Amino acid sequence: NNVEISDKIQSRIPLLDWALILTNGWEMFAFPLRFALEGPKAYRFIVGTGEPSFVPVVDLIADILVLLSIAEIGAGWFRQTKALFALKLTLRKFGLDIILSVLLMWVTAFTDINPWVWRFITLHRFVRIRRAALYVNAKQYDVSVNAIVILGIKFGVILFVSLHWVGCFCYTVAAINDFDSTTWPAYISDSVFPKFQVEQASDSEKYLVMMYKALDVITL
Repeated sequence: NNVEISDKIQSRIPLLDWALILTNGWEMFAFPLRFALEGPKAYRFIVGTGEPSFVPVVDLIADILVLLSIAEIGAGWFRQTKALFALKLTLRKFGLDIILSVLLMWVTAFTDINPWVWRFITLHRFVRIRRAALYVNAKQYDVSVNAIVILGIKFGVILFVSLHWVGCFCYTVAAINDFDSTTWPAYISDSVFPKFQVEQASDSEKYLVMMYKALDVITL
């Protein structure tokens, strides 16, 4: 029956290739940055509106890779079973990823949507992080891979991602309060890095200060 055919086909096709691993892993970095630094206007660079910044550009590359991977898997299903069933299988497995994770984020970026509403729309992309984690966990028990290397990579990634998320969270809270005199960026400008002014700082300077704040919070 169709279920047996579906299971048979999926068993022959890798659940995750390296392209998807990189894009899914990227989401661990990009997800909190959209709340801290990026808004929908930054994603309009693809039509020549504004200067492209790092996160939207990598998001575009990641989404192209995801769509290409979905197309490749779907093409394999079309070659091995009836076209209508292959289409249903593709839409059932990847429909939400295509509509919510890719199309909705980019389409709404070209509207007058509230930046915070847009950021919450991108929450569905969070599931990509789980896919990357599942792949790494599977590799940990692969006899052809050094388990110590995998564990070392996991430790380093967890440490960096923890700092990254804490820094982005702290910056987001400060942004909600309009960076007034009671927020930590104001304190850093007054007492730690006098040359840092959040209004004139570049994204890279803001990120370095965010990581400094994360280290301060975690090692407190």
